[in-house]
Amino acid sequence: MGYQAGTEEGEGRIDLTAIGRNIDRLRVAKGLSMERLGGEIGYTSTAVCRWANGQAVPHLDALYRIAKYFGVTIDSLFDGVEDE
Repeated sequence: MGYQAGTEEGEGRIDLTAIGRNIDRLRVAKGLSMERLGGEIGYTSTAVCRWANGQAVPHLDALYRIAKYFGVTIDSLFDGVEDE
C-alpha cells in the first residue's frame, strides 16, 4: 500500500504513493521524459523516477514546482483531479 499518513483509525488517510502516480500521469500526458521533467523543475531524473515508483515522496518545494509547471494545484497531485 505504500506510505500513508492519517489517523490511527484510518480516517483521512492519504496514500502518498498516489502523488508519484499522479506526477507520472501528468508527465506522460505532456510527453516528457523523466529527465526532461526533472530539468524543468530543477530536480534530477533519479528523483522523478523515485517519486513515480513510490520510493520517495517529493518535498514541499518540489510539489510547488511540479504543480506550477503543470498548471495544477498541489491538492490535485494528492488526489489526481486536474484543474480545469
